[in-house]
Amino acid sequence: MKAVSKLSLYDAHRPQGTKTIDYHRLPELRRPVARKKRGRRGGIRNRLRRRYTRPPLPSIILSKLRSLNNKVDEIQAYASSKAAQAAATIADCVHKLQQRYPDAPAIVLED
Repeated sequence: MKAVSKLSLYDAHRPQGTKTIDYHRLPELRRPVARKKRGRRGGIRNRLRRRYTRPPLPSIILSKLRSLNNKVDEIQAYASSKAAQAAATIADCVHKLQQRYPDAPAIVLED
């Protein structure tokens, strides 16, 4: 009985002139190993500077203790402005509905 290799069996079913490649025997075709990026500074602040569009932490966590009062004031002003904007939007919608349907019962908004 004649010894036959796997590659010759694969090639028997192919047209003449084509070859198969045994990828398990070629180490250079394997996936490259992930390497550490060199020349990068470490630390949370530098990582945040590199990823400024995708901050993983709120800015209040990375603030200094001296500016904590300013941060809290900014957050309160932002929240109150958003609440005022939402109330104005609701009042505008109610006003438009009252103009469109004048016979509807009146809605009184309190400030």
